[in-house]
Amino acid sequence: MAKKEGYPARSVYKLKEIDEKYKIIKKNSRVLDLGAAPGSWLLYISQKVGDKGKVIGIDIEETKIPQKANIVFIKRSVFDLVDELSSSSRRRDGRRNLFLRPSPPVANARVVDEAKASSPPSPAAADLVFKDKVDAVVSDLSPKTSGVKFLDSGKSLEMAEKSFEIAKSVLLPGGNFVCKIFENESSDEFLKKVKNYFDFAKRFKPRAVIKKSREFYIIGKGFRNPKNSQNSS
Repeated sequence: MAKKEGYPARSVYKLKEIDEKYKIIKKNSRVLDLGAAPGSWLLYISQKVGDKGKVIGIDIEETKIPQKANIVFIKRSVFDLVDELSSSSRRRDGRRNLFLRPSPPVANARVVDEAKASSPPSPAAADLVFKDKVDAVVSDLSPKTSGVKFLDSGKSLEMAEKSFEIAKSVLLPGGNFVCKIFENESSDEFLKKVKNYFDFAKRFKPRAVIKKSREFYIIGKGFRNPKNSQNSS
């Protein structure tokens, strides 16, 4: 069904249901997509934000979608991105302001292959990619499952935490957040952390998720940075 509609994976229906219910993606907005490959979410978001919007995808794997002028894809590890955000905040008087800069007008999607760049990326190169804040951060990051429940859940939580750290760094006030996570003993605690930074936050399991799966999504709307909160760390 998904491929007939032009999407490389059925995961698009998860985002579509989330977006239709919670109004995450807005026209002309800027969106960061973490774990973007194979590209179903990128393509959906590209269509929703329109020609004046922008979607930036991050993944270590290549995407499998047509090139679009409003898509920027960065081949890179999300874990490296978190480290770079942390380094940037230290370089800039403790402020996290390494944000996404609009790419120049292009006929096709811009692809930045960090895997072929120096490691770690130089600050100058990073600043060319990251500058302006975004309206939404969505993450469909998922670990390669081992079949060992506690290991897979732990890796999923780590990815969710990394996504949340990025979201706190790059979201505009009032921005939205979507993050996949596997049910585990710490998932409720993670939801509490998210609630501390958003006017509205809850867990949601789209119909497209297999019933027996431990997978669900954290939804956050109305980003606010509680700088003076004791729980903001």
